[in-house]
Amino acid sequence: MSQRGLEQFGAYVKARELFDYVVADMEKLQRDPRCYRLITQQMGSADSICANIEEGYGRLSRIEYVRFLDIARGSARETQGDTNG
Repeated sequence: MSQRGLEQFGAYVKARELFDYVVADMEKLQRDPRCYRLITQQMGSADSICANIEEGYGRLSRIEYVRFLDIARGSARETQGDTNG
């Protein structure tokens, strides 16, 4: 699959946008040392969404591709956090 195809994959485009939003939000918290763990966790999980979509996209097997999309979905839930609390 080509890189151009990945750039047109809606979930990947949204994941990259989400990462940019998370980075912007976390910049506001960087001055508070109590937020260090939150910042690294949020940025890591948001980055993981993109990374897993990219890795899955590069796999030759559809089964592997779907597996990495599932992992990306888990990272998206982690980035979202608890919305019921």
